[in-house]
Amino acid sequence: MRHLNAKRNPSSYKDDPKFEDLMRIAIEDRLGLEEETDLLNAIRNGKSDLIDRLVASSEIIILKVIRQYAPESENLHKMIEIGKTALYKLAENEINNSGRERFLRFRALYIKQAVLEV
Repeated sequence: MRHLNAKRNPSSYKDDPKFEDLMRIAIEDRLGLEEETDLLNAIRNGKSDLIDRLVASSEIIILKVIRQYAPESENLHKMIEIGKTALYKLAENEINNSGRERFLRFRALYIKQAVLEV
């Protein structure tokens, strides 16, 4: 993965009420670390149908990265889909993987990279 030099853009989506609603929903749907680890272990054992739940539980991280790095001119839903796609790719790499848990450690970095490449 190449290093990305990026300026934070803390004002992105700051005043968007839709963004704040999405943040509230994402906070409610968020799983604890133990639950995420259990899901990840099940995925590593071949239960790829759980990837959707793992990615959905990470939506709060997607929104936080978008708030910091996405240009305001980009469509919010497009940026969310880009973040989810990055997490799907990362989660799929965990299937039948016995190495370190990359998903939990690097998800924000993968989202950031995807958002900045837009």
